Amino acid sequence: MLKKGDKVVMHTCLAASIPAYQGKVWTCKSEESIAENGKPVVLLEGFQGPFTTEYLQKVNMPNVREPVLWFAEQMELKLQENDHKGGWENCGIFWLRGRLLEEANELSGVMYAGHNSESGLDLENIIREASDVANFAMMIADQARKRLA
Repeated sequence: MLKKGDKVVMHTCLAASIPAYQGKVWTCKSEESIAENGKPVVLLEGFQGPFTTEYLQKVNMPNVREPVLWFAEQMELKLQENDHKGGWENCGIFWLRGRLLEEANELSGVMYAGHNSESGLDLENIIREASDVANFAMMIADQARKRLA
């Protein structure tokens, strides 16, 4: 039985074949319940409506903090928005560094647009820009990791 907060992946259903959902780790935002058709269902964060549990596999991720999982999801959303650009496999580390600095400046600009006031901050835009910064840092680390291999 799935519980609120459980991590799951979709399998063997139409939704699981959507590229954006392939391998995506979802968080249950409700306890498992029984739908009108008698099938067990659960609500997933970021998914509209109930999802039949027979197409979900629980995944155990005990060593990853919830904010890290959440932020990784935000990073992936930004990467998917930019899939049309083709990836970073052929980008040099110093070019990526330049983009990292540009994105850090964009994040700083979004924060200063709040006039140094916590109440004036555009929090959703801060999350998007922070995800961009983190993605370029990840790309640099990924290129370095590949060179070590």
